[in-house]
Amino acid sequence: MTCKETPKLLPLICFISYFPPSEEGLACYTKELVDAIRKDYAESFRLCIIKQQEHEGTTVESMNGVAVYPVWNMASYKSSIASIVLTLLLVRKIRPDIIHLQYGPSRKYGGTLGEPFLFLLLFVKLFSSSKVFLSIHSLLYQRSVEDKVAKIVRNSLAGKIYAFYYKILLKYFFWLPNKVLVVTNCEFFSLSNECCSFLSYLSSGKNGFVKVIPHGIFESKYPPLARCTTGSNAKKLLLMGHIRQGRYDSVLKALGSASETLTGKLTVTVAGPLLFKQDEEYLTWLMQESKRLKIANFFEYNVKWLSDEEFANRLSVSDYTFVNFQEALKASGILSWAITLGVPAIVMMDETQQSKLESAPFLIAKDEHSLARILVRIVSETSLQGNLKATMSRLKTQYSFGKIAAIHANLYTEAIGPSESRETDD
Repeated sequence: MTCKETPKLLPLICFISYFPPSEEGLACYTKELVDAIRKDYAESFRLCIIKQQEHEGTTVESMNGVAVYPVWNMASYKSSIASIVLTLLLVRKIRPDIIHLQYGPSRKYGGTLGEPFLFLLLFVKLFSSSKVFLSIHSLLYQRSVEDKVAKIVRNSLAGKIYAFYYKILLKYFFWLPNKVLVVTNCEFFSLSNECCSFLSYLSSGKNGFVKVIPHGIFESKYPPLARCTTGSNAKKLLLMGHIRQGRYDSVLKALGSASETLTGKLTVTVAGPLLFKQDEEYLTWLMQESKRLKIANFFEYNVKWLSDEEFANRLSVSDYTFVNFQEALKASGILSWAITLGVPAIVMMDETQQSKLESAPFLIAKDEHSLARILVRIVSETSLQGNLKATMSRLKTQYSFGKIAAIHANLYTEAIGPSESRETDD
C-alpha cells in the first residue's frame, strides 16, 4: 500500500495594482497582463489581485477564476494607513509566493508621488515572507520634477528641495524589492542617459536585480471607425491623456511657429480628464495662450474620462497622435493603442534618446522646432501616413501581451524555484 501524496498548490502570484473599473492606465495594463498569464500559464500559477476599493463594503470578486480583493484606498492619510494594514493582513492570510506591485508616481496613490504606496512596499517586504516584484511604469526625470514644482509654487528653491527629496525616495525605496521591472516602450527607443545612470545605480552589486521589459501592445475589441469623407480634408492630430502641467507646451509653441503653413490643414483635439486643480489652471492657460498666439482655431477639446470604446473610436478616426517622453521614462499605453489601431505617432524624446527601429511608425521630435517641421510634413507629404503604417502589423505581433506574459512567467519561475509549491491545507 502506497502512501497518498499530499496535493500541491500552484505558486500564487498576487498583483497589487489599479484594476478595472478604474480608468487608470495601470488598471488596463494589469488586466491585459493577468489575462495573458491566465490564458497561457493556468497550469503554472494561481493569480489574485489586490486592487483599489471603489465603494465601501465591497466584497471579494472573481474574474475568470482569479480572485479580486478590493482593499486599498489612498485618498487620505487615514485611509492610506488603513489600506496598508488591511493589505498586510490579507497578504499574511493568502500567503502569496510573489507579490507584484505595479507603480507609477501618481498622486492617486496618495501623497504627491504615491508615498503611501511605497510605504506599503516597505511593510510588505518587512512583514511577509513573499518575494516582492516592483514594476515601475513611470520614472520622472529629476530635472522635470524640479521644473514642475518650481512652476507650481513659483519658487525655484522649493523645486530643488523637492527634486532632492524625490531622488532620496527613489534610491531607498526602489532597493526594497527582490526584483525591479522597468516597463517602458524600450523596444522602440533607447533609454535616456539619466535613466541609464539611475538603473545602473540601482543594479550595482545586484546582478539581475533590474530588468527593462517592453510594455506590450493591446488587442482592441473595437473595430476602427471609418473616417468621414465629407467636409474638411485637414489632418487630425490627437493629444490624448491626463491634461496636466506642461504636457502640451511644445505642441503649442510648434503650432505658433508654423501656423501660417498649417492653417486649414490641421486640427488638434485635446482629449482627457482633469484630475487636480493645477490641471484646470493648465487647461485655462492652454486656451489663453492659444488665443494669444492666434492659433485657437486649431484646437477642439473633449475634457472627460473616455471609456475604452470612446478612446478607441477617437483614436481610430485620427491621422496622428502625440506622445511626450521628454519629462519621464514611462510606459505609454497611448503609444501601444496607436499601434493597435494603426495610427502613426509623433514622439517627443529626450535629446539623449534615439529610435531603435530603422523603419518605425513614429516621427521623432527633440524640441518644438523639430516638432514644427514634423507638423508641416504631415500636412504636406501625402504618402507619409501610409508609409508609417506599413510596419504596424509586425509590431503588434512582436510585442503582444502573450510575449509579455512569457517574460513574466520566466521571471516568476526563476524567483520561486522548482521546490516551493505549497501543500494544500486539507
